[in-house]
Amino acid sequence: MKTLVIEDSASSLAILCHQIERIGIKAIPAAGGMAGIELFLAERPDLILLDIVLPDIDGFEVARCIRQLERPGDWTPIIFLTALNNDEDLEKGIAAGGDDYLYKPASEIVLSAKIRAMQRILQMRQSLLVATRKLDSANQELRRLTSLDGLTGIANRRHFDEILEREWRRAMRQGGELSILMCDIDYFKKYNDHYGHQDGDECLRLVAQALNEAMERGGDLLARYGGEEFIAALPDTSPGGALFIAERMRRAVADLKLPHAGSPCGHITASFGIASTVPAADGSARARRQRRPRPLPGQARRQEPRLPRRLPGNTRSLKAAIAMSKPRPKILIVDDNEVMRALLRGILRNEEYEIVGEARNGAVALEMTDLLRPDIVCMDVEMPEMGGLEALQHIKSTYPETAVVMVTGNASIDNVKVAIQNGACAFIVKPFNAAKVVDTLQRAYAGRRPLTV
Repeated sequence: MKTLVIEDSASSLAILCHQIERIGIKAIPAAGGMAGIELFLAERPDLILLDIVLPDIDGFEVARCIRQLERPGDWTPIIFLTALNNDEDLEKGIAAGGDDYLYKPASEIVLSAKIRAMQRILQMRQSLLVATRKLDSANQELRRLTSLDGLTGIANRRHFDEILEREWRRAMRQGGELSILMCDIDYFKKYNDHYGHQDGDECLRLVAQALNEAMERGGDLLARYGGEEFIAALPDTSPGGALFIAERMRRAVADLKLPHAGSPCGHITASFGIASTVPAADGSARARRQRRPRPLPGQARRQEPRLPRRLPGNTRSLKAAIAMSKPRPKILIVDDNEVMRALLRGILRNEEYEIVGEARNGAVALEMTDLLRPDIVCMDVEMPEMGGLEALQHIKSTYPETAVVMVTGNASIDNVKVAIQNGACAFIVKPFNAAKVVDTLQRAYAGRRPLTV
């Protein structure tokens, strides 16, 4: 145990340090308030004896400074040393952060008794902290276990409901889109009847793992909704982006190639449905989810599973609903920097564009372009796995009518030449402003022709 003694009288300081060391405690002497504060930071003592009257700053101010400098959760007992014995000074010392008083001249017996009492308090506090930490750890583990589905290891429905309500409120504040994706394993009852419940459980585990791995973003949440149904919350995701994620999940399940004698495909497949909205203040996530369309009946399913394209609250197809709305250019944002994607999303949200999806690299951009067929691809030049220039070449060779606008912080002549040769329509140089981005995209969409040298 270490005790910091702050006393301006050399003789009193020497006596106190001698008495403390006789008890078996290390004494750290300080002859002034500022010196005491510096030693407190350097030594982090277990106890402080503090004189009230000091030459530089008084003991009350020193106590207040020490309390502010303590680490979160720490507590260092402070015993004031004083020759003053009025009630006002005692109250002032306690208010400043002190814990006890010792009147000078202090007898060795009283000093020893007070130090032992503070030691007992410190020991009890430490035991309480250890017990509290164990309880917190147990509570965290309990919350984790109650939020997971026991069979598949992904989130359960209860946890999903909590996260969905939170994301609904956040999207409502920020005016962002929120998408929900539902998945149903096809002909699962027949699978259970034919292969048994143990194989059925293993099938659910493998499908849950495949679905989870198909989701890239950390903010998305997959949960088991019940039986063979799964559900995912996709914040800041447009209908096109949700459609892309659903298609990746469908392929991931099909790629498992789990034999299924009761399925027309001969292996495990899954069907999906999506719903997207911009949350409004007059609704809730629970009410909106309860209005979701019923799953397609078994006899109406096609042999090759596909995405049921039905919107909540009506029976129109997704294509019909989009065709009836005002046509807007569809844009795909491709950038490995999450901040840049958010910046572009914020700029374009209030403009006449439909952001159909976002990608972190060129390889994902190619997949999304195949599925979503955007009118414009706004793509960074330098990205991991597959850079923008390589992705540009693939996109323009397959979809020459798609306008590709390159975004770069290094508009070198070599990059510009390669981009022009591969069919880029325009360049946006970082850092950029909203007006520049909107003007460039408008011109690129209107022309949709490659730049010329």
